[in-house]
Amino acid sequence: VDGIKKGQNVLFFDDLCATGGTAGAAIGLVKQCGGKIKDFAFVVDLNFPEAKSKLKGCDVFSVIKY
Repeated sequence: VDGIKKGQNVLFFDDLCATGGTAGAAIGLVKQCGGKIKDFAFVVDLNFPEAKSKLKGCDVFSVIKY
C-alpha cells in the first residue's frame, strides 16, 4: 500500500455506514501507512451508535441519514 504517503490527509468515501466496521478498518490501514483520515463521506448513514464511537474525532458527512 504505497498510495498513501506519511503525513498525508485522506478522505474516506463509502456508500454505506452501518456499524462502522469498514471505516474502522480503514482508519487502521491509513494509520499503518503513516496517513491520517481527515474526513469520512457516506451516501447513506444508518446512524448506529457503534459507528459513531469508531469515527469519534473525525468529521463525517452523509447525503442521507436514517
